[in-house]
Amino acid sequence: INEQVHQQFKLLENLLQWTRLQSEKTEFEPTLISLFDVVEDVFASFRLNSMQKQVKLSNEVEDLLEIFADRNMLRSVIHNLVGNAIKFTPSHGSVRIGSRETENSIQVSISDTGVGMSKEALNKVLKLDSQFSTNGTGGEKGTGLGLLLCKEMVEKHQGTLELQSLEGKGTTVLLTFPKRAFA
Repeated sequence: INEQVHQQFKLLENLLQWTRLQSEKTEFEPTLISLFDVVEDVFASFRLNSMQKQVKLSNEVEDLLEIFADRNMLRSVIHNLVGNAIKFTPSHGSVRIGSRETENSIQVSISDTGVGMSKEALNKVLKLDSQFSTNGTGGEKGTGLGLLLCKEMVEKHQGTLELQSLEGKGTTVLLTFPKRAFA
């Protein structure tokens, strides 16, 4: 019963967040923030879960890198993606977040050594009409809306979200943000 209630709460929370985004009632206040600190904050919230599952978390973001983004949205995106990465990574795997700065953009990569996705799953996972969801390696359940929400929040920043995955090898989510799109 507890698992079902938690699952329903998560679905409702995702639906409310998506509705706020669609109606543009979500506050959007981009500022310069430390990407390294946001990742550390998210990793701290997953320490117990990652230790129980024996999944190593690695923050390889440049420690002085600042990104122009809404802190709450960026944290939500990274939180959701790290949660997915842990969920689909078996014991003794790893989740790594890295960054790359170019002249015009900042790219954030969230990579795992998990089960990966088929081409069919990749085609469905970012479409609202399919609400694609699978269980994690420990039986964890999802709502099927998390990646779609992440994509919309990144696009609100005039950025992009791209998925790269190989079955049995893992998944990498690439987030690309313009350096100062709103300045």
